[in-house]
Amino acid sequence: DRTSKRKLILSGADHTIMAEQIGGFYMANLVKKPHSTQFFTFLSNELDNNIVFAESKLKDFGVEKNEIELRELDLRKYAGVYVIAIKDEEGNYAVNPESQRTIGQNSTLILLGTYEQMKSLEESYDLDLDLIQTIPDLPDLNS
Repeated sequence: DRTSKRKLILSGADHTIMAEQIGGFYMANLVKKPHSTQFFTFLSNELDNNIVFAESKLKDFGVEKNEIELRELDLRKYAGVYVIAIKDEEGNYAVNPESQRTIGQNSTLILLGTYEQMKSLEESYDLDLDLIQTIPDLPDLNS
C-alpha cells in the first residue's frame, strides 16, 4: 500500500515494487491493447527471443568532448543497435531521441538490439554492457 511505500522511501529505499499494481496494470493493458502488451512481454524476455536491453554512459564510449550529437556515435551503422531513450545528466528521459540530440558525458543511453548486435557494440567500443541473454529453455514438465 501507499503507506508502506512511503515508509520504505523514507528509510532510504531507491525504488519500491508493488506487485499487485504491476499485475493489475498488466491485466488491464492485456484487455485494452493485447498486441502491444504481447510485444512488450516479448521484449522483456518472458517469451523466447534474442532481444536485449543495455545501458551505457556516453563517457564509456571513449568520447573526449564534453558533449556530442547522438548521430556522431552512429551506433546503428556500426552495430545495428538502437538508442531508444536517453537519460540526461539532470535525470530527464528523452524517448526515441532525434539524431541531432545533444548528449553529455554522464548521459545514459538506453539501447535495444539483438544479443549479437550488443556483443558487436561491446567489441567496437571496448564496452562491458553486462548483457543478460534470454532466459534459458526450461525442461518440458508435461513429457
